[in-house]
Amino acid sequence: MTVSLAALGAGAASADATMTAVGGAGNVTVTAKGDNTGRECDVGVLDQSKRTIASKVVSLAPNRTQTVKLTGIPAGSYYTVVMRCGGQNQTGVEGVAVRPAPDPH
Repeated sequence: MTVSLAALGAGAASADATMTAVGGAGNVTVTAKGDNTGRECDVGVLDQSKRTIASKVVSLAPNRTQTVKLTGIPAGSYYTVVMRCGGQNQTGVEGVAVRPAPDPH
């Protein structure tokens, strides 16, 4: 489920880039889809206190989909994943669960 964390401004003419997020074993995989404008976006994982625990800057090409994997995330049941792009509203997914990473031994 994609949740807009900010209301669209009155008279907004174009669609914003969109994203989905899935928690994995010690990571979150984000699939971001650009709108008709190329833009730089900051994709981040926030803990329950809304502190950023992992982030990555990506360049979204117009009308293309890009997958971003954020790693090193502790196991938890309720993370918020946000995408902040220049020239658009922030979007996000709440309630992303992350499983423990496998033991490397």
